[in-house]
Amino acid sequence: MPAQGVRRFPASSHVDELQDYWEDDMTADLETSERTPRSPLDYYRGVLGARLAEARITELSESGELSGHHSALGHEAIGFGIGSAVEFDDVVQPSYRSGASIMHARGLTVRELVLQGFGLIPGIRDQHPGRARILRSSGIVGGQVPSAVGVAMSFKLRQQPNVVVSVFGDGTASSGAIHEAMNVSGVKSLPIVFVIENNGIALSNPFSSTTRVASLADRGAGYGISASQADGYDVAAVQQATSVAVERARSEQRPGLLELTMLRPGPHAVGFEDPRTPEQIAEANRRDCVAEARERAIAAGELDPAMNDAMLADMTALVDEAVDEARAARAAQVVEDGAPRYSAAEAWGLAHATPPPAWMGA
Repeated sequence: MPAQGVRRFPASSHVDELQDYWEDDMTADLETSERTPRSPLDYYRGVLGARLAEARITELSESGELSGHHSALGHEAIGFGIGSAVEFDDVVQPSYRSGASIMHARGLTVRELVLQGFGLIPGIRDQHPGRARILRSSGIVGGQVPSAVGVAMSFKLRQQPNVVVSVFGDGTASSGAIHEAMNVSGVKSLPIVFVIENNGIALSNPFSSTTRVASLADRGAGYGISASQADGYDVAAVQQATSVAVERARSEQRPGLLELTMLRPGPHAVGFEDPRTPEQIAEANRRDCVAEARERAIAAGELDPAMNDAMLADMTALVDEAVDEARAARAAQVVEDGAPRYSAAEAWGLAHATPPPAWMGA
């Protein structure tokens, strides 16, 4: 159980506000008194929504309509599982892979996942006003993690019952900043969980060429940090492993390390060449977290083919409508120096029914 004083997700003071996040998103019937979706069907709907939005953003990036995209296809179970394991006031520092799925689990709708992909609302690693707490990342590999340690230190000094979850990849795990962050966290006994998305390859370097240990979780012992590993294809297993690590960090005030393993199905980013052999790429695409979540929902008796077809059609329609909305919004943007611009208030209006905060201006 969470420590006394922890604000449950979603918090009662935010229920009305959060209701808008779930509406029209195939998740309006979820229990708001619970932290997150729990049933196999809930998990399947979550990863399916994230997959459909991500697939469309990736497709539009490959066609040239959008640019600079690091596809998160295949990472949906990791993100939705992590996002389903934390409380509203816990702070998550997402990675660019699982960030969209984390935000989806914490309240962003499928529509909003598409709008952020078009750059019309705050991105997957930005704080959305009124939403669950997000700590921004940095473009410097590993450079963002020390700031997560600082937030964890502030929680401890203020005796706040909150936890920080910092997510990064296996390539980042070998940067110097990560070692310093883990060492300080171990020495100071801070409430932080380091989550490594080990997808088997860092940009173009296979995991075996960047470290000699069989598992990155093995590094935890060197810092006095409790460490574990979970299957990154299994959203329920990710949620369970993250929840155990988070609640240990909360109740015992000590850090944790969690390695989530899977294989990246595509290249590092859209437009990059994949250095792997055809056989290696085929192996990386052998398992699919969304298909596995669907089969678990069917096995639990919560889903049948007709229900699945209807859900897929409805969610696809949501994505189509969001893309049309985003294209129309982009066409209406004021163009400055050849690039479209939106004011903060206009960007807010694209995703919220309520007026923008006063500080955004008109």
